[in-house]
Amino acid sequence: MYSRGMMQIFFLLDDRTFRAPAKNARANKQLLGKEQIDWLIKELKRSDAIFKFIAMGGQILNPDKVSENYSKYKKEWKYLLSELDKSGVGGILLLTGDRHFSEVTMMARDGKYPLYELTCSPLTSSVAKKEVGNNKLRVNGSLITERNFSIITIGSEGEKRFVKMTIYSNSGKPLWEKRINKSEIY
Repeated sequence: MYSRGMMQIFFLLDDRTFRAPAKNARANKQLLGKEQIDWLIKELKRSDAIFKFIAMGGQILNPDKVSENYSKYKKEWKYLLSELDKSGVGGILLLTGDRHFSEVTMMARDGKYPLYELTCSPLTSSVAKKEVGNNKLRVNGSLITERNFSIITIGSEGEKRFVKMTIYSNSGKPLWEKRINKSEIY
């Protein structure tokens, strides 16, 4: 039973169990499956959290069909984005990794707030130099091709809530930062 005050902030997606091989030529290949996407939308609608973080192993918004990006699963990718649009849920931010570099992707949407995705890796593994692809939605200056980590800060200044994403070198030096005010994603 649902009651007001549902403060679910993190929504963790399983991008391994239901995944068809990315090389599979079937038009309806899946990564998450309709059932998981429908669950996500239902739970996003139930949440009263101001900021809602969707986390998945591979990139979600990047339209470049490289590596394990969700865009390689075109029909299902478009279904998820359409369902997010139709849901009317505000405050969604995406957290992904497994690309061996870090970047922030921003997808503009007609009549709606933009979606932001922080992709962060690696801290200890090898760094991708050539495999960064051509993400046309990459926020300028956010591509980091050295070992790094990110810290996400949720804060407020009076009534004004915000999320701050900071990418640091593996030695702790700030490399890039983006602040997103609540008013920008509602």
